Amino acid sequence: MRQLRKFRPVVAAVALAFHLVMAAVAARAEFQYGHVYVTHAGTGDPFTPIDTIYEIDPASGQVSPFLQYTNNRGLGGMAFTPDGSGLRVFRRSLNQILEVRGDASQSVVLSGSDGLAGPAGNNGLAYDRNGDFFVFNDGFDDILRFPGGHGPPDQFVPAPGYGSIAFGASGDLYWGGHDDGPQYDGLVLRIRPDGTTTYFDSFGTRNVQSLTGDSVGNLYVMTDENTGTIYKYPAENPALRQTLRTGFGSFFGTLAVSPDLQTLYVGTSGGTLWGVDTTSGARRVVAAGDGFETFNAIAVYVPEPSSLLLAFTGGALLSRVRRSSRRQVTLTSGDPSCSHHAEDLSARYFWE
Repeated sequence: MRQLRKFRPVVAAVALAFHLVMAAVAARAEFQYGHVYVTHAGTGDPFTPIDTIYEIDPASGQVSPFLQYTNNRGLGGMAFTPDGSGLRVFRRSLNQILEVRGDASQSVVLSGSDGLAGPAGNNGLAYDRNGDFFVFNDGFDDILRFPGGHGPPDQFVPAPGYGSIAFGASGDLYWGGHDDGPQYDGLVLRIRPDGTTTYFDSFGTRNVQSLTGDSVGNLYVMTDENTGTIYKYPAENPALRQTLRTGFGSFFGTLAVSPDLQTLYVGTSGGTLWGVDTTSGARRVVAAGDGFETFNAIAVYVPEPSSLLLAFTGGALLSRVRRSSRRQVTLTSGDPSCSHHAEDLSARYFWE
């Protein structure tokens, strides 16, 4: 009986870890960790290629259509939901935001009745750390906030013109684009959680194409200066601005950062996805395809913080199981393969 009692915590740990792992894997559905998802769109029919979401494996450069529509309706945006179960995109001419799931099914989650008036921007959608959803609303030149990701919205702040949005590690929201004045000046604005807005940087008559932040405080901004220039702002500090890459050969770009923070993905006119080293500025082609023309948005799939906690919890339990299993081998001459199985399962969860 003492031997059986010794097994009970192990059996319970195995069962709990298994359910935690399976729940996390199921929640991820078919989105792949570290893969790059891009929206690709035409404007009106019968222009081709039609609205498509592509999935790109940056390790191999393989490009696969993830979801293809039957027409062109200004597909763009891109932001993964906080729980990682959905990918939000907009179809501008339909005035809709859709949530696409890992099995490529989808549903309309926001529309004109929710206050939308032409969602737009190269990366014009974003979530904050509280799960509130933000949309650049081009029809009214404002940024809408949807608490908890759903309506009704509030007008978070007005915007000076067409642009894109992204959050920094600080929790501040950045808008980058051009104002509607006679010079169409390129600007980046910094917006605090309370809506207080300040100028972050300006670029004269050059337009800001896209911007993105990483988890350690770097902000990246792409302008159309010198056929494409990318700036890096360590610590989200405009005084520390660095020119990461210039002469990019494209007047259009949209940005996202890799999970390891070493690569800045840049989707350009001409349909090339570049990888730019975030330290040296060196670039390489990640993917290119005959069907590509222009990427309207990029999102990289990474585990959300709650799932990372879940993973580490499951990993800790599995580690305890392995240690307990080794002790049981010593005491009962049991089969040690269970510890190897637990280790394999843990690795599979982390990397799929």
